[in-house]
Amino acid sequence: MDKLKQIAINSFFGDPDGAKLKGCYFVETKPHSHEFTLFQPDDTPITTTPSPVKEGTLFSFTYQGLKWSITGFLISEHVALANGTWSAVPVAADDDTQPSATGEDPETGTFQAQGGPGAGDDLEASASASA
Repeated sequence: MDKLKQIAINSFFGDPDGAKLKGCYFVETKPHSHEFTLFQPDDTPITTTPSPVKEGTLFSFTYQGLKWSITGFLISEHVALANGTWSAVPVAADDDTQPSATGEDPETGTFQAQGGPGAGDDLEASASASA
């Protein structure tokens, strides 16, 4: 069975919290489904709302102490590219979001992710992000 492509984020521009997305990656749930699961760099799935993620949908998730919202999400499994716009706010112990300490807007940025062939049958990913 062929391993599905990983479409990963490995660099970023924008607010500093964007670095926390480094190494996270998307994998299509099954070939040509146009539905994707988001994973942490250690291969642990990240629970998203909704789940799975579909192109063109808004989705959110909690990761690294932040509540993330992704908009403008576009992905193509055929060319292994993805991009979108993110915003993030701190999460309290009870999983509620907290306003920023300074009362400013949440951190924001954009991302681009790309997957490509690696050694053997495995597919490794590379990515870039821009604000």
